Amino acid sequence: MNIGFRPYTSQAGITEDYFRVYDFLAEEGLRGYTYARWAWMATHSYLQRENVGRMGLWEEAGRLVAAALFDCSLDDIFLLVRPGYECLRPEMIAYAQERLASEHFALLIAEGDETFQAQAAGLGYRATPSVEREAVLFPDGGAFDNPLPEGYRCVSLAERPDFYQYLRVLYRGFDHEKNGEGPFAPSEEERAWIQTHAQSLDPHENLQLKIAVEAPDGSFAAFAGLWYDARTDFAVVEPVATDPDHRRKGLGRAAVLEGVRRVADLGAKAVYVGSDQPFYYGLGFQPYRSYVRWVRRGR
Repeated sequence: MNIGFRPYTSQAGITEDYFRVYDFLAEEGLRGYTYARWAWMATHSYLQRENVGRMGLWEEAGRLVAAALFDCSLDDIFLLVRPGYECLRPEMIAYAQERLASEHFALLIAEGDETFQAQAAGLGYRATPSVEREAVLFPDGGAFDNPLPEGYRCVSLAERPDFYQYLRVLYRGFDHEKNGEGPFAPSEEERAWIQTHAQSLDPHENLQLKIAVEAPDGSFAAFAGLWYDARTDFAVVEPVATDPDHRRKGLGRAAVLEGVRRVADLGAKAVYVGSDQPFYYGLGFQPYRSYVRWVRRGR
């Protein structure tokens, strides 16, 4: 093997390196850290943009074969390789320790990945009780009808590209107001970003799969984002939120099921979500895989 290493670009957002990693994740159909998770993270408001250049890429003959990535912050680290390149992981662990370590630094390793577990244990890591869980729904033959209360309707961001309402329902739906962060009141700079957001989207992002539930007053009451890349046989749910003023009406359920119906029509054989919440199990999702946080001994 003649494999070279280089750091990821220091420029955050939709860049050439962004596409290289996205294609790597999609081509390999990687779970845990999916192409959708990467796309969601790349423009997330919580992304530590100053640290993106600390991620690492390993290439062979111009082809990306491995990547050391984080998810928004330097806490959970994912070391991802194409089959046949697992021998790179000890080098990748050493790199992560040097360049991606934080106070809460941990490696995410899938249960059942005995090779990776042995490599980590041999370098002084141990498993912890902290686990990230994933669930799956197989939509073949499923029923996706979910009647909405009178006056509510499902719309996609393709039909109504209202990114102010999109961000508002996520802000309220994730309880930022309830947690003391104040009402959703974007600054002039943030409003300008909202107005231009549609022009800066990843071209992989299919707005027909971004489902909002519109309330009688025209505001977005719930939202479910689905992602599908035809190079894989699966779709991903991320994110799902319901405005506190509209909860317990089945709106989130309706948005997710409408999205599942659409990705199934496009060819998705499975739909994954990075969660073990009862809400998803109530929709027919079932446990799929767990990813355990491993830390260096002595911590």
